[in-house]
Amino acid sequence: MSEATQKTSRARGERREQEIIQAATELFANQGFHETSTRKIAEAAGVSEGTVFNYFSNKNELLTAIIRRYYDGLISTAEEILQQEMDTHRRLQLLAENHLRTIWADNALLMRMVQLYFNTDLDIYSHMETTELHQFNQRYTRSFNSIIREGIQRGDLQPGLNKQAIRDLFFGGLEYGMRTLAIHRKPNDIENYVSELVEPIWKSISTSAKITSTPAYDERLEKACRRVEKAARTLEKKL
Repeated sequence: MSEATQKTSRARGERREQEIIQAATELFANQGFHETSTRKIAEAAGVSEGTVFNYFSNKNELLTAIIRRYYDGLISTAEEILQQEMDTHRRLQLLAENHLRTIWADNALLMRMVQLYFNTDLDIYSHMETTELHQFNQRYTRSFNSIIREGIQRGDLQPGLNKQAIRDLFFGGLEYGMRTLAIHRKPNDIENYVSELVEPIWKSISTSAKITSTPAYDERLEKACRRVEKAARTLEKKL
């Protein structure tokens, strides 16, 4: 088999695999995971049921492939943000916008797929660290961890931050925010909504926020001002 023929065959196989994944995605979302048979997936993808099993041994593998595809998109764009944007505040804003826009593009489908993933294994929390979903999350959150680490190195963020807590606050807010947007149907307001979510976090972790909001610092500044005013009055009397 020539090299050109091999490339054509690989491309055809990859295209067929993506068609099966797309068919399964739509059926899982609309009909439910347990109600969707591999026969239905095959029919929707325009292939035989045997062809589906050539690519995926069962529906759980298909579900994992669906989630992997969404995470690959999230991770790819997150890495681009880190390469193209250096401002720490702006990085957090863009990462949050990408997170919500990617999920919204498929009507919160990723969230539904993740919920399905958890529901297929009721004991998943006991072995969470061994799951592929945990690996996807680890890959994705590296970008956030890099933003925090580099922000501290640049002096933009406070040293000694609990990175895990900040990360959970950041992505937890986005997850809840996605539900709010879905309920109120305001996809065009994502940028403003993200700003409102990110700003309180930024104010709590940035070095500038630390200086302006520290009571001890404010008290020392006020005392220094009083001393300057007192010295000025004393000088005026002498003159």
